Amino acid sequence: MPRLYKPTGVRKLEISEATRKLIIRKGSEHLTVRNIAREIKLTEAAIYRHFKSKREILLFLSDFLTDQLVEDLVEASAARRVSLRTVDQVLRNHLSVIEQRRGISFLVFAEILSFGDGGLNHRTAGNLDRYIKALAGLLARGT
Repeated sequence: MPRLYKPTGVRKLEISEATRKLIIRKGSEHLTVRNIAREIKLTEAAIYRHFKSKREILLFLSDFLTDQLVEDLVEASAARRVSLRTVDQVLRNHLSVIEQRRGISFLVFAEILSFGDGGLNHRTAGNLDRYIKALAGLLARGT
């Protein structure tokens, strides 16, 4: 049966999601390109068409998770008028989503940091800083 070809953006998201699931289920010590490929029924070569290395996959995943966490905060902060009620509502919704995911995004960040790769750690720390700044910006606008 011929393989369905998907756009690079779609495939990267699939690879990223498979990586996230593997980290949650097995931890970072079992994360290999081979295991990622098996998770989504692709060949390792197909993974390497979209990412040069496991490190690049983890960089993409770190960026993607941060973008998801920051998106709601930025939208709320961009509103012309931000009241304390708006801040309260946004934070409650945001914390509810985090709770529903059981803090999974932060678990994935911790596992990414556990690889001990200086560049990867620097990028992930920068991403977490971006999240904290977005949260602080929202809080500052609501005062």
